[in-house]
Amino acid sequence: KARYFVKVEYTYDCISQIVANDDAYGPVPGSTTTTTVGNVYENDTLNGTAVVPSDVTLTSTPTPQLSINPTTGAVTVTPNTPAGTYTIDYTICDNANPGICDTATVTVVVETPCGSIDNFSAVQNASTNTLTNDYSVITDVNILGGERDIAIINKIGSLPYRFGGSVAFNLLDVSQGSGEKSLITVQWDGVDNNAATLNPTGLGGINLGGITKITIPVVNKDAAPSGASLPVTLELWSNAGNASSLTITAPSNVINVNMDFILSSFTPLVGAGVDLTNIGAIVLKLDSTPATTASGLDFGIGSIAYYGNCLTPSPSIAITKDGVYTDANADGITSVGDTINYTFVVTNTGNVPLTNVTVTDNNATVLGGPIAMLAVGASNSTTFTGVHTITAADIAAGYVYNLATATGTPPTGPNVTATSTDPVPDPNPC
Repeated sequence: KARYFVKVEYTYDCISQIVANDDAYGPVPGSTTTTTVGNVYENDTLNGTAVVPSDVTLTSTPTPQLSINPTTGAVTVTPNTPAGTYTIDYTICDNANPGICDTATVTVVVETPCGSIDNFSAVQNASTNTLTNDYSVITDVNILGGERDIAIINKIGSLPYRFGGSVAFNLLDVSQGSGEKSLITVQWDGVDNNAATLNPTGLGGINLGGITKITIPVVNKDAAPSGASLPVTLELWSNAGNASSLTITAPSNVINVNMDFILSSFTPLVGAGVDLTNIGAIVLKLDSTPATTASGLDFGIGSIAYYGNCLTPSPSIAITKDGVYTDANADGITSVGDTINYTFVVTNTGNVPLTNVTVTDNNATVLGGPIAMLAVGASNSTTFTGVHTITAADIAAGYVYNLATATGTPPTGPNVTATSTDPVPDPNPC
């Protein structure tokens, strides 16, 4: 009886497993610069372990709003992307087994800022000298309050500092040469042509009561000198002189990362702390003095904006007028050449500050003004005066009738106007 033996050989193929997981980011603020919001590799796996970017190949088709870097996996939002929810798909494949792939979707929610503090479209080159303390101001309609002040305090070193905005990228670029260290202060405190002294009432009482955060995009930053961090402090001042602040350490060797200053994390700096419904000044401080070695530093920040429950701007203005008759020759008779002298009270009756406030009158010569800034709820009774000289036509009519008009410019939108509420004849009729 014959026996037969059959040898059976098995070949096992180790099939890799790759998993691309969906990602969701946001809400993230819209920005005038490219913003990095996350990295798709952070939650993807290859054979049960975290993906090593060099072990896979990533493919993705950029959209007008989003793109994914195939080498690093970074997800970026295109500059000037409007508010909305956006998606982009990507696929990763195992380099050792190119046919083994997986696909995932990235979702990014972009939010719209309530307002801008500074988009840095106004170029400001300053401090290219070796003074111990140096100051620079620039005015522009795209700057909150109309003016940006820059101060360099206690320079250490002998080389010039360079500050400059970039028209191409709309950012504030701070460059310090080798061995340079200082406290750099940027102030938004209204138009006062003064970078050396803070005006805590200069913004006129902006209402940020519903705001949850102020975002400063870090466009680029070198490694901190000698390993020291770069403290970035934001101060908020009220018209009453109280203030609060928050300091965040700027990350090193980064591009396009947002620094979010959460308003609930601010602590009192002066007095009882800031009243968010009555902001008079905003101050940004960059302190590179902790550096201990001779090292240069570049620090670029993009458009600074604030987010939260946005207050709907409702600008408005009011004006009252009072006239006093003057008998020029004291003859007790209204005559040609006598005058009516007017005083005006202009009031900001809206919820946003007004700038460049003017007064005109259709039948009088107005002197004074303009008012550079009229705070919310503020009145001005001293800047403007007017005079009307009596004519023969006035005497024939038996009265003088005229209207005064006040005009103001809100932070956004068209000018607001109002007509005087008391256009009554002078009590001394012609």
